[in-house]
Amino acid sequence: SLQERWMVTKMIYGAQSDKYDYHMVGFNEDTLTLFLNEVGFCNIERVGNFNLGFQDTSEMVYKGYFVSLNMAAKKCNDGVHDDGFEVSHNADAFVRNEKDS
Repeated sequence: SLQERWMVTKMIYGAQSDKYDYHMVGFNEDTLTLFLNEVGFCNIERVGNFNLGFQDTSEMVYKGYFVSLNMAAKKCNDGVHDDGFEVSHNADAFVRNEKDS
């Protein structure tokens, strides 16, 4: 329905209810990975949630879909993209379901 699509749009781009609730652009996993690579990031991985110690929309699921694209990456030196370094974070692994393909 139009109401459901509008709800998803507000979740992705912010409800724009105050000056901090704005998202100016949206990415999918492929485009964000491409852009991160282009500006020198490597060891890019999609993660489940960041285990921040508080609940935010990075963990939100709407109608079986994750609302947020949670990614972790490492800034690489001199364009080296495979130096064996692992990204260190406290995030859970992303588990893909049939709706995320």
